[in-house]
Amino acid sequence: MPFNEQKHFTVAYVITCFYGLTICLFVLSADIFNFGLIIFPLSQLEILQQIIRNFDKYTIKMRSQLNTSWSKACLATLKKCVHLHQDIIQYIKDYNDLFRTVTLFDAIQSSVQLSSIVLEVVMTGPTFTKLLEAVSFASSTLIRLFIFYWYADDVLIQSTRITQALIESNWHEQPIKIQKMMLFIIMRSNRQLKMDLGQFTNMSLNVFITIIRASYSYFTLVYGTN
Repeated sequence: MPFNEQKHFTVAYVITCFYGLTICLFVLSADIFNFGLIIFPLSQLEILQQIIRNFDKYTIKMRSQLNTSWSKACLATLKKCVHLHQDIIQYIKDYNDLFRTVTLFDAIQSSVQLSSIVLEVVMTGPTFTKLLEAVSFASSTLIRLFIFYWYADDVLIQSTRITQALIESNWHEQPIKIQKMMLFIIMRSNRQLKMDLGQFTNMSLNVFITIIRASYSYFTLVYGTN
């Protein structure tokens, strides 16, 4: 700071708290925003499965809205499902194009931070204050990562359950044209929707465990050389 911190301790303390609070709010807002981006396709996949499982119910609603025949209402309902599925696929693609590098750096940074906080406690001597700070930081980082990777993993799982939703519907009672279109949805849903982590892998619970292992490996490497 451009003044004597000891002489103006109160001012320095207030400024430090202000900047610390600002950074915390920024990080919290960014995490909430990212969480919303991950949750959105998951909710859309669950909505799509709900429509498919209750296909007749939604067809009845579509028929009353359009005031048309049953076959045309079936076709309109299925087209709605196809468009919703295509929108979800496009959303995942756009998310990966924008954030695959960001999520990779976030994973690397989190791994280094976890190992560094443990190294600091071990190498400088554990005290109650240091242990409390280390546990608080490590637990918050792990919980944050777990939430992100849990829901990203759920997106991957739910994307493959569209086929199961079609099987649970009364697809065999639908016209042949509708059954063929349902087959097209099954073919599309066989490709898992993944939220990328860099160019080579995707966000999942297995990768979350890998991040923890990488943190431990970095810790043992650095601690062993010292």
